[in-house]
Amino acid sequence: MVRKITLVLFFVLIASAICASPYFSKKKTNVVIIVIDSLRPDHLSCYGYPRNTSPNIDQLAQKSIQFTQAISASGWTFESVPSILTGTYPPMHQVRKIHDLRNPGIDTLFRILNPKGYKCAFWSNQGGIRYTGIEDALTEFHIKDMYNRYEPLTLDQELVIETRSWIERQKKNKPLFVYIHLHGPHAPYRPPSPYKDMFIKDIHRKPLESVPISVEEFNGDGFIPLSSAENNITDPNYYIARYDGAIAYADAQVGRLLGGLKDRGLFDDTLIILTADHGEYLGEHKLYFNHGEPRGGFEENIKVPLLIKLPGKNPANKIITRQVSLVDIAPTVLESVGLHRPSYMQGESLLCFVKPFRDYAKDYALSFFENKTWIVFRAAGWKLIHNYADDFWQLYDLKKDPGENHNLINDNPEKFAELRQRLDALKGRITASTPDKKSPVSEEKLKEDLKSLGYAQ
Repeated sequence: MVRKITLVLFFVLIASAICASPYFSKKKTNVVIIVIDSLRPDHLSCYGYPRNTSPNIDQLAQKSIQFTQAISASGWTFESVPSILTGTYPPMHQVRKIHDLRNPGIDTLFRILNPKGYKCAFWSNQGGIRYTGIEDALTEFHIKDMYNRYEPLTLDQELVIETRSWIERQKKNKPLFVYIHLHGPHAPYRPPSPYKDMFIKDIHRKPLESVPISVEEFNGDGFIPLSSAENNITDPNYYIARYDGAIAYADAQVGRLLGGLKDRGLFDDTLIILTADHGEYLGEHKLYFNHGEPRGGFEENIKVPLLIKLPGKNPANKIITRQVSLVDIAPTVLESVGLHRPSYMQGESLLCFVKPFRDYAKDYALSFFENKTWIVFRAAGWKLIHNYADDFWQLYDLKKDPGENHNLINDNPEKFAELRQRLDALKGRITASTPDKKSPVSEEKLKEDLKSLGYAQ
Protein backbone atom coordinates (compact mmCIF):
# COMPACT_ATOMS: atom_id res chain seq x y z
CA MET A 1 0.00 0.00 0.00
CA VAL A 2 2.81 2.39 0.93
CA ARG A 3 4.52 1.54 -2.34
CA LYS A 4 1.38 2.36 -4.34
CA ILE A 5 0.96 5.69 -2.55
CA THR A 6 4.62 6.49 -3.20
CA LEU A 7 4.22 5.73 -6.93
CA VAL A 8 1.07 7.87 -7.12
CA LEU A 9 2.82 10.79 -5.43
CA PHE A 10 5.80 10.37 -7.78
CA PHE A 11 3.61 10.57 -10.88
CA VAL A 12 1.65 13.52 -9.44
CA LEU A 13 4.92 15.39 -8.91
CA ILE A 14 6.09 14.56 -12.43
CA ALA A 15 2.77 15.69 -13.90
CA SER A 16 2.89 18.93 -11.88
CA ALA A 17 6.43 19.66 -13.11
CA ILE A 18 5.39 19.01 -16.70
CA CYS A 19 2.34 21.24 -16.45
CA ALA A 20 4.43 24.00 -14.85
CA SER A 21 6.90 23.88 -17.75
CA PRO A 22 6.64 26.77 -20.25
CA TYR A 23 6.46 24.16 -23.02
CA PHE A 24 3.05 23.07 -21.71
CA SER A 25 1.84 26.49 -20.62
CA LYS A 26 -1.35 27.92 -22.12
CA LYS A 27 0.54 31.16 -22.67
CA LYS A 28 2.14 31.06 -26.10
CA THR A 29 5.88 31.60 -26.30
CA ASN A 30 7.33 34.45 -28.35
CA VAL A 31 10.14 33.43 -30.70
CA VAL A 32 13.02 35.55 -32.04
CA ILE A 33 15.64 34.15 -34.44
CA ILE A 34 18.71 36.33 -35.04
CA VAL A 35 20.96 35.36 -37.96
CA ILE A 36 24.23 37.24 -38.46
CA ASP A 37 25.67 36.80 -41.93
CA SER A 38 29.16 35.24 -42.32
CA LEU A 39 29.74 35.05 -38.56
CA ARG A 40 32.39 32.59 -37.38
CA PRO A 41 32.06 31.19 -33.83
CA ASP A 42 35.82 31.29 -33.23
CA HIS A 43 35.72 35.10 -33.57
CA LEU A 44 33.25 35.53 -30.71
CA SER A 45 34.50 36.18 -27.19
CA CYS A 46 32.09 33.61 -25.73
CA TYR A 47 33.71 30.96 -27.93
CA GLY A 48 37.19 31.86 -26.65
CA TYR A 49 38.34 34.57 -29.06
CA PRO A 50 40.88 36.92 -27.38
CA ARG A 51 39.39 40.11 -28.83
CA ASN A 52 36.34 41.53 -27.11
CA THR A 53 34.16 41.37 -30.20
CA SER A 54 30.84 40.38 -28.70
CA PRO A 55 29.93 41.69 -25.21
CA ASN A 56 26.17 41.58 -25.87
CA ILE A 57 26.24 38.14 -27.46
CA ASP A 58 28.41 36.98 -24.54
CA GLN A 59 25.71 38.12 -22.09
CA LEU A 60 23.11 36.21 -24.11
CA ALA A 61 25.37 33.14 -24.02
CA GLN A 62 25.38 33.29 -20.23
CA LYS A 63 21.62 32.72 -20.31
CA SER A 64 21.66 30.21 -23.16
CA ILE A 65 22.53 26.73 -24.26
CA GLN A 66 25.73 27.19 -26.28
CA PHE A 67 26.57 24.69 -29.03
CA THR A 68 30.23 24.35 -30.01
CA GLN A 69 29.73 22.03 -33.00
CA ALA A 70 26.84 23.56 -34.95
CA ILE A 71 26.98 22.97 -38.71
CA SER A 72 25.18 25.04 -41.32
CA ALA A 73 23.11 23.22 -43.91
CA SER A 74 24.82 25.23 -46.66
CA GLY A 75 27.85 27.37 -47.33
CA TRP A 76 25.89 30.34 -48.58
CA THR A 77 22.88 32.38 -47.56
CA PHE A 78 20.31 31.45 -50.16
CA GLU A 79 20.31 27.74 -49.37
CA SER A 80 21.03 28.09 -45.65
CA VAL A 81 18.19 30.45 -44.69
CA PRO A 82 15.45 28.23 -46.19
CA SER A 83 17.00 25.30 -44.29
CA ILE A 84 16.74 27.22 -41.01
CA LEU A 85 13.11 28.14 -41.69
CA THR A 86 11.93 24.74 -42.99
CA GLY A 87 14.04 22.24 -41.02
CA THR A 88 15.13 20.62 -44.29
CA TYR A 89 18.35 20.28 -46.28
CA PRO A 90 18.72 22.06 -49.65
CA PRO A 91 17.93 18.93 -51.74
CA MET A 92 14.55 18.85 -49.97
CA HIS A 93 13.57 22.53 -50.01
CA GLN A 94 15.13 22.87 -53.48
CA VAL A 95 16.16 26.52 -53.28
CA ARG A 96 19.12 26.90 -55.61
CA LYS A 97 20.70 29.68 -57.65
CA ILE A 98 18.46 32.19 -55.84
CA HIS A 99 15.72 32.01 -58.49
CA ASP A 100 14.46 28.48 -57.88
CA LEU A 101 11.25 28.24 -55.89
CA ARG A 102 11.19 26.01 -52.83
CA ASN A 103 9.49 22.63 -52.74
CA PRO A 104 5.73 23.42 -52.57
CA GLY A 105 5.20 20.39 -50.33
CA ILE A 106 6.94 21.97 -47.34
CA ASP A 107 6.24 25.03 -45.22
CA THR A 108 8.33 27.64 -43.48
CA LEU A 109 7.93 28.34 -39.77
CA PHE A 110 5.96 31.44 -40.76
CA ARG A 111 3.29 29.41 -42.55
CA ILE A 112 3.10 26.92 -39.67
CA LEU A 113 2.93 29.48 -36.85
CA ASN A 114 0.61 32.05 -38.44
CA PRO A 115 -2.53 29.85 -38.30
CA LYS A 116 -1.71 29.19 -34.64
CA GLY A 117 -2.20 32.85 -33.82
CA TYR A 118 1.36 34.12 -34.23
CA LYS A 119 2.11 37.53 -35.67
CA CYS A 120 5.05 36.78 -37.97
CA ALA A 121 7.66 39.15 -39.38
CA PHE A 122 10.83 38.71 -41.43
CA TRP A 123 13.52 41.41 -41.45
CA SER A 124 16.60 41.32 -43.68
CA ASN A 125 18.90 43.53 -45.72
CA GLN A 126 19.87 40.68 -48.04
CA GLY A 127 17.73 41.68 -50.99
CA GLY A 128 18.29 38.43 -52.89
CA ILE A 129 16.39 36.48 -50.22
CA ARG A 130 13.14 37.60 -51.84
CA TYR A 131 13.90 35.16 -54.69
CA THR A 132 14.18 32.07 -52.48
CA GLY A 133 10.43 31.53 -52.34
CA ILE A 134 10.15 31.88 -48.54
CA GLU A 135 8.08 35.06 -48.81
CA ASP A 136 4.32 34.59 -48.54
CA ALA A 137 1.18 36.52 -47.69
CA LEU A 138 1.04 35.21 -44.11
CA THR A 139 4.11 37.15 -43.02
CA GLU A 140 5.20 40.76 -42.90
CA PHE A 141 8.35 40.83 -45.01
CA HIS A 142 10.72 43.77 -44.62
CA ILE A 143 13.60 43.26 -47.03
CA LYS A 144 15.95 46.21 -47.45
CA ASP A 145 18.47 46.11 -50.28
CA MET A 146 22.05 47.11 -49.54
CA TYR A 147 21.89 50.28 -51.59
CA ASN A 148 25.70 50.58 -51.67
CA ARG A 149 27.83 47.75 -50.29
CA TYR A 150 30.89 49.96 -50.26
CA GLU A 151 29.52 52.46 -47.76
CA PRO A 152 29.56 51.88 -43.97
CA LEU A 153 27.00 49.27 -43.07
CA THR A 154 24.59 51.46 -41.14
CA LEU A 155 21.66 49.49 -42.52
CA ASP A 156 21.83 46.88 -39.73
CA GLN A 157 21.16 49.61 -37.18
CA GLU A 158 18.22 50.89 -39.20
CA LEU A 159 16.88 47.34 -39.48
CA VAL A 160 17.04 46.76 -35.72
CA ILE A 161 15.45 50.13 -34.93
CA GLU A 162 12.55 49.29 -37.26
CA THR A 163 12.22 45.79 -35.79
CA ARG A 164 12.12 47.19 -32.25
CA SER A 165 9.48 49.70 -33.29
CA TRP A 166 7.40 46.94 -34.90
CA ILE A 167 7.61 44.79 -31.74
CA GLU A 168 6.52 47.73 -29.57
CA ARG A 169 3.45 48.29 -31.76
CA GLN A 170 2.19 44.71 -31.41
CA LYS A 171 -0.50 43.69 -28.94
CA LYS A 172 0.92 41.97 -25.87
CA ASN A 173 -1.70 39.21 -25.94
CA LYS A 174 -0.66 38.04 -29.42
CA PRO A 175 2.49 35.88 -29.66
CA LEU A 176 5.27 37.00 -31.99
CA PHE A 177 7.62 35.16 -34.31
CA VAL A 178 10.40 37.41 -35.56
CA TYR A 179 13.27 36.46 -37.87
CA ILE A 180 15.96 39.13 -38.33
CA HIS A 181 18.95 38.74 -40.65
CA LEU A 182 21.82 41.18 -40.10
CA HIS A 183 24.42 41.81 -42.79
CA GLY A 184 27.05 41.98 -40.05
CA PRO A 185 30.57 40.83 -41.02
CA HIS A 186 29.74 39.99 -44.64
CA ALA A 187 32.52 41.14 -46.99
CA PRO A 188 33.63 43.82 -47.60
CA TYR A 189 34.26 44.56 -43.93
CA ARG A 190 33.52 48.27 -43.59
CA PRO A 191 31.55 48.98 -40.45
CA PRO A 192 30.95 52.57 -39.35
CA SER A 193 33.10 54.35 -36.76
CA PRO A 194 34.21 53.59 -34.12
CA TYR A 195 34.02 49.90 -35.06
CA LYS A 196 36.04 50.08 -38.27
CA ASP A 197 39.28 50.92 -36.43
CA MET A 198 38.51 49.14 -33.16
CA PHE A 199 41.05 46.33 -33.64
CA ILE A 200 43.41 47.74 -36.29
CA LYS A 201 46.23 48.36 -33.77
CA ASP A 202 45.47 45.27 -31.68
CA ILE A 203 48.50 42.99 -31.20
CA HIS A 204 46.47 39.85 -31.87
CA ARG A 205 47.51 38.68 -35.32
CA LYS A 206 47.29 35.47 -37.31
CA PRO A 207 50.52 34.11 -38.86
CA LEU A 208 49.68 35.17 -42.40
CA GLU A 209 51.96 36.64 -45.06
CA SER A 210 51.03 39.43 -47.45
CA VAL A 211 48.68 38.46 -50.24
CA PRO A 212 48.32 40.12 -53.66
CA ILE A 213 45.11 41.90 -54.56
CA SER A 214 43.06 40.18 -57.23
CA VAL A 215 42.24 41.91 -60.49
CA GLU A 216 38.82 40.21 -60.25
CA GLU A 217 36.19 41.69 -58.00
CA PHE A 218 35.29 38.65 -55.88
CA ASN A 219 38.18 36.22 -56.39
CA GLY A 220 39.53 35.24 -52.98
CA ASP A 221 41.36 32.09 -54.08
CA GLY A 222 44.93 33.06 -53.22
CA PHE A 223 44.12 36.77 -53.48
CA ILE A 224 42.49 39.56 -51.56
CA PRO A 225 39.28 40.15 -53.53
CA LEU A 226 39.27 43.48 -55.34
CA SER A 227 35.85 44.25 -53.82
CA SER A 228 37.32 43.98 -50.29
CA ALA A 229 40.68 45.66 -50.93
CA GLU A 230 41.45 49.06 -49.39
CA ASN A 231 44.26 51.41 -50.40
CA ASN A 232 46.34 48.56 -51.88
CA ILE A 233 46.76 47.02 -48.40
CA THR A 234 48.01 43.43 -48.76
CA ASP A 235 48.23 42.45 -45.08
CA PRO A 236 45.44 39.91 -44.36
CA ASN A 237 45.46 40.86 -40.67
CA TYR A 238 44.25 44.34 -41.56
CA TYR A 239 41.10 42.85 -43.10
CA ILE A 240 40.66 40.40 -40.23
CA ALA A 241 40.70 43.36 -37.84
CA ARG A 242 38.02 44.99 -39.99
CA TYR A 243 36.03 41.72 -39.90
CA ASP A 244 36.23 41.69 -36.11
CA GLY A 245 35.13 45.32 -36.01
CA ALA A 246 32.12 44.41 -38.15
CA ILE A 247 31.28 41.68 -35.63
CA ALA A 248 31.45 44.23 -32.81
CA TYR A 249 29.10 46.50 -34.77
CA ALA A 250 26.64 43.62 -35.34
CA ASP A 251 26.94 42.75 -31.65
CA ALA A 252 25.91 46.29 -30.72
CA GLN A 253 22.78 45.86 -32.85
CA VAL A 254 22.03 42.57 -31.10
CA GLY A 255 22.28 44.44 -27.81
CA ARG A 256 19.89 47.08 -29.12
CA LEU A 257 17.38 44.41 -30.18
CA LEU A 258 17.58 42.48 -26.89
CA GLY A 259 17.24 45.78 -25.02
CA GLY A 260 13.98 46.38 -26.85
CA LEU A 261 12.67 42.98 -25.76
CA LYS A 262 13.62 43.78 -22.15
CA ASP A 263 11.99 47.21 -22.28
CA ARG A 264 8.83 45.55 -23.56
CA GLY A 265 8.98 42.92 -20.79
CA LEU A 266 9.34 40.10 -23.33
CA PHE A 267 12.94 38.96 -22.88
CA ASP A 268 12.54 36.42 -20.08
CA ASP A 269 9.65 34.50 -21.66
CA THR A 270 10.92 34.60 -25.25
CA LEU A 271 12.73 31.80 -27.05
CA ILE A 272 15.78 33.51 -28.57
CA ILE A 273 18.01 31.73 -31.06
CA LEU A 274 21.19 33.37 -32.37
CA THR A 275 23.22 31.81 -35.16
CA ALA A 276 24.83 32.51 -38.57
CA ASP A 277 23.88 31.35 -42.03
CA HIS A 278 27.49 30.28 -42.71
CA GLY A 279 31.07 31.19 -41.86
CA GLU A 280 33.88 33.00 -43.70
CA TYR A 281 37.38 32.26 -44.99
CA LEU A 282 40.03 34.48 -43.42
CA GLY A 283 43.16 33.04 -45.03
CA GLU A 284 42.68 29.34 -44.28
CA HIS A 285 43.46 27.10 -47.26
CA LYS A 286 44.67 30.28 -48.99
CA LEU A 287 41.07 31.44 -49.30
CA TYR A 288 40.50 35.07 -48.38
CA PHE A 289 37.47 37.10 -47.29
CA ASN A 290 34.75 35.11 -48.99
CA HIS A 291 32.64 32.03 -48.45
CA GLY A 292 31.13 29.18 -50.40
CA GLU A 293 33.45 29.10 -53.34
CA PRO A 294 35.59 27.80 -54.88
CA ARG A 295 36.20 25.24 -52.11
CA GLY A 296 33.34 25.64 -49.71
CA GLY A 297 33.28 22.52 -47.54
CA PHE A 298 35.94 23.41 -44.99
CA GLU A 299 35.16 24.08 -41.33
CA GLU A 300 35.62 27.84 -41.58
CA ASN A 301 32.71 27.99 -44.03
CA ILE A 302 30.16 25.63 -42.47
CA LYS A 303 30.77 25.82 -38.70
CA VAL A 304 28.59 28.46 -37.05
CA PRO A 305 27.70 29.77 -33.58
CA LEU A 306 24.44 28.61 -32.06
CA LEU A 307 22.92 30.00 -28.86
CA ILE A 308 19.44 29.04 -27.63
CA LYS A 309 17.92 31.00 -24.75
CA LEU A 310 14.89 29.11 -23.51
CA PRO A 311 11.81 30.87 -22.14
CA GLY A 312 11.25 30.97 -18.39
CA LYS A 313 13.56 29.57 -15.73
CA ASN A 314 15.49 26.93 -17.63
CA PRO A 315 19.09 25.68 -17.81
CA ALA A 316 21.45 28.51 -18.74
CA ASN A 317 25.15 28.78 -19.51
CA LYS A 318 25.06 25.16 -20.64
CA ILE A 319 27.69 24.14 -23.20
CA ILE A 320 26.93 21.29 -25.61
CA THR A 321 29.84 19.76 -27.54
CA ARG A 322 27.68 17.31 -29.47
CA GLN A 323 27.50 17.94 -33.22
CA VAL A 324 24.16 19.46 -34.32
CA SER A 325 22.75 21.06 -37.47
CA LEU A 326 20.89 24.25 -38.28
CA VAL A 327 18.06 22.11 -39.69
CA ASP A 328 17.37 21.39 -36.00
CA ILE A 329 16.24 24.98 -35.38
CA ALA A 330 12.74 24.65 -36.85
CA PRO A 331 11.87 21.47 -34.87
CA THR A 332 13.24 23.17 -31.73
CA VAL A 333 10.98 26.17 -32.26
CA LEU A 334 7.93 24.00 -32.81
CA GLU A 335 8.48 21.90 -29.69
CA SER A 336 9.12 25.04 -27.66
CA VAL A 337 5.70 26.42 -28.60
CA GLY A 338 3.95 23.07 -28.10
CA LEU A 339 3.56 21.99 -31.73
CA HIS A 340 4.52 18.75 -33.45
CA ARG A 341 7.06 18.91 -36.23
CA PRO A 342 5.88 17.91 -39.73
CA SER A 343 7.13 14.55 -40.94
CA TYR A 344 9.15 16.11 -43.77
CA MET A 345 11.44 18.01 -41.38
CA GLN A 346 14.90 16.44 -41.38
CA GLY A 347 16.16 18.04 -38.17
CA GLU A 348 15.28 17.15 -34.60
CA SER A 349 14.48 19.29 -31.59
CA LEU A 350 17.47 20.41 -29.54
CA LEU A 351 15.33 20.48 -26.40
CA CYS A 352 16.49 16.89 -25.94
CA PHE A 353 19.61 18.37 -24.34
CA VAL A 354 17.60 19.85 -21.47
CA LYS A 355 14.80 17.33 -21.10
CA PRO A 356 15.14 14.02 -19.23
CA PHE A 357 14.86 10.64 -20.97
CA ARG A 358 15.68 12.14 -24.37
CA ASP A 359 18.75 11.84 -26.55
CA TYR A 360 19.91 13.45 -29.77
CA ALA A 361 19.60 10.68 -32.35
CA LYS A 362 21.67 11.91 -35.30
CA ASP A 363 25.39 11.12 -35.40
CA TYR A 364 25.98 13.06 -38.62
CA ALA A 365 25.61 16.52 -40.13
CA LEU A 366 25.27 17.46 -43.78
CA SER A 367 26.11 20.66 -45.61
CA PHE A 368 25.42 21.49 -49.24
CA PHE A 369 26.22 24.01 -51.88
CA GLU A 370 23.79 22.83 -54.52
CA ASN A 371 24.48 25.85 -56.68
CA LYS A 372 28.19 24.94 -56.78
CA THR A 373 27.61 21.17 -56.62
CA TRP A 374 29.34 19.99 -53.46
CA ILE A 375 28.18 18.10 -50.39
CA VAL A 376 29.76 17.57 -46.96
CA PHE A 377 29.17 14.57 -44.70
CA ARG A 378 30.48 15.06 -41.16
CA ALA A 379 30.35 12.13 -38.70
CA ALA A 380 32.29 10.67 -35.74
CA GLY A 381 35.13 13.17 -36.09
CA TRP A 382 35.52 12.58 -39.84
CA LYS A 383 34.56 14.70 -42.81
CA LEU A 384 33.89 13.61 -46.37
CA ILE A 385 33.60 16.30 -49.07
CA HIS A 386 32.37 15.50 -52.57
CA ASN A 387 32.47 17.91 -55.46
CA TYR A 388 30.11 16.02 -57.72
CA ALA A 389 30.58 18.33 -60.68
CA ASP A 390 34.23 17.22 -60.98
CA ASP A 391 33.78 13.94 -59.02
CA PHE A 392 36.53 15.05 -56.63
CA TRP A 393 36.60 13.62 -53.09
CA GLN A 394 38.28 14.78 -49.89
CA LEU A 395 38.55 12.93 -46.56
CA TYR A 396 39.72 14.51 -43.30
CA ASP A 397 40.27 13.22 -39.77
CA LEU A 398 39.06 16.26 -37.82
CA LYS A 399 40.43 14.99 -34.50
CA LYS A 400 44.00 14.60 -35.74
CA ASP A 401 43.86 17.23 -38.47
CA PRO A 402 41.43 20.01 -37.42
CA GLY A 403 42.93 22.34 -40.01
CA GLU A 404 41.99 19.92 -42.83
CA ASN A 405 45.43 19.97 -44.38
CA HIS A 406 45.80 16.27 -45.26
CA ASN A 407 43.38 14.66 -47.69
CA LEU A 408 43.27 10.97 -46.68
CA ILE A 409 41.28 9.65 -49.63
CA ASN A 410 44.20 7.52 -50.85
CA ASP A 411 45.64 6.79 -47.39
CA ASN A 412 42.51 5.43 -45.76
CA PRO A 413 40.36 3.68 -48.40
CA GLU A 414 38.43 1.72 -45.73
CA LYS A 415 37.15 4.86 -43.99
CA PHE A 416 36.41 6.47 -47.35
CA ALA A 417 34.34 3.46 -48.43
CA GLU A 418 32.48 3.42 -45.10
CA LEU A 419 31.56 7.12 -45.17
CA ARG A 420 30.72 7.09 -48.85
CA GLN A 421 28.36 4.17 -48.31
CA ARG A 422 26.62 6.04 -45.48
CA LEU A 423 26.38 9.21 -47.58
CA ASP A 424 24.93 7.32 -50.56
CA ALA A 425 22.33 5.74 -48.27
CA LEU A 426 21.34 9.18 -46.93
CA LYS A 427 20.95 10.83 -50.31
CA GLY A 428 17.73 9.02 -51.10
CA ARG A 429 16.21 10.06 -47.77
CA ILE A 430 17.04 13.75 -47.98
CA THR A 431 16.08 14.48 -51.59
CA ALA A 432 12.59 15.63 -52.48
CA SER A 433 10.56 13.87 -55.13
CA THR A 434 8.87 17.12 -56.20
CA PRO A 435 10.54 18.54 -59.34
CA ASP A 436 12.19 21.95 -59.26
CA LYS A 437 10.17 24.94 -60.40
CA LYS A 438 11.71 28.07 -61.84
CA SER A 439 10.49 31.54 -61.00
CA PRO A 440 10.07 34.06 -63.80
CA VAL A 441 13.01 36.25 -62.69
CA SER A 442 15.12 37.24 -65.69
CA GLU A 443 18.73 36.06 -66.03
CA GLU A 444 19.87 39.70 -66.30
CA LYS A 445 18.19 40.55 -62.98
CA LEU A 446 19.70 37.47 -61.34
CA LYS A 447 23.21 38.32 -62.49
CA GLU A 448 22.79 41.87 -61.21
CA ASP A 449 21.61 40.67 -57.79
CA LEU A 450 24.31 38.02 -57.48
CA LYS A 451 27.01 40.54 -58.34
CA SER A 452 25.68 43.09 -55.85
CA LEU A 453 25.79 40.42 -53.12
CA GLY A 454 29.31 39.26 -53.91
CA TYR A 455 28.47 35.90 -55.47
CA ALA A 456 29.20 36.60 -59.13
CA GLN A 457 31.44 38.63 -61.37
